[in-house]
Formats: sequence, C-alpha cells, structure tokens
Amino acid sequence: MYIVARITPNKKTAQMWRELFEAGGVPAMTWPHPQERRRGEAARYVVLVPLGKDHVVEEALRNT
Repeated sequence: MYIVARITPNKKTAQMWRELFEAGGVPAMTWPHPQERRRGEAARYVVLVPLGKDHVVEEALRNT
C-alpha cells in the first residue's frame, strides 16, 4: 500500500521529489492527481511512497 508524500504543481516537480526520495532509499511513484482536469506536464501530480517508509520521507522533507 502506498501513501501520498507530496502533491506537486506539475510533472517535473513530482519527478524531482521522486528522485530525492529514491536517493534516500525510498521507492516512490508519481501519478497525475486524481481530481486534476488538465493532462500532461502542467497537471498536478502526487508522489507516492510505501506505507511504513513515511518516517524516512518526513526526515527528507525536514532536511530540505
């Protein structure tokens, strides 16, 4: 099961967050926001991480 770690304004920002989490050893996925009407690069995205790794994500967010 995955949880939402970040909601980002676009795909490029979501990919940046995913790379940051993965560099810290946390697998991550990016998906278009389910309530977003726009599509493509300009749509909002969510960054998902596995449940149980949220403490690692919190630490990464605290250090940015």
